[in-house]
Parts: sequence; C-alpha cells; structure tokens
Amino acid sequence: MIPESRVFSSAVIASLSIAFPTVAKDAGLPGIDLQTICRSRAKALRETLGDRSKSEELYAGCMKSEQEGDPLS
Repeated sequence: MIPESRVFSSAVIASLSIAFPTVAKDAGLPGIDLQTICRSRAKALRETLGDRSKSEELYAGCMKSEQEGDPLS
C-alpha cells in the first residue's frame, strides 16, 4: 500500500501541472513601458552630455526608435 503522504504529494503535483499553464496563458506577455525607459535614457544622456536643451529631442528619438524596433539605436 502507498503511504498517504505520497498519494497527497502526487495529487498536488498533478493539480499544479494542470492549473499552471492555464494561469500562465491568461497572464499574457509582460508589458514594456517604453516611456519610462526612454525618459531614463534621455535623462542619463542629458546628464552625461551636460546639455538640458536636448532632453525632449533625446526622448522623442528614443520613442521613435523603440516603436520602429530599430536594433541599432
């Protein structure tokens, strides 16, 4: 006869293996906040270059590059 704890463990593993893919599928892909990423990049470049006047230009360029999917930017 199989000990009760082994049967319980097997049942838990079986139920998780059935339920987990359903939960993962419903969660979808993680979101990427491009605006936050581009603000951080623009701020870092602005601080590195010491030129505050280029902040909006850097942000806009980053957003355009990210939305187009340009891997070289």
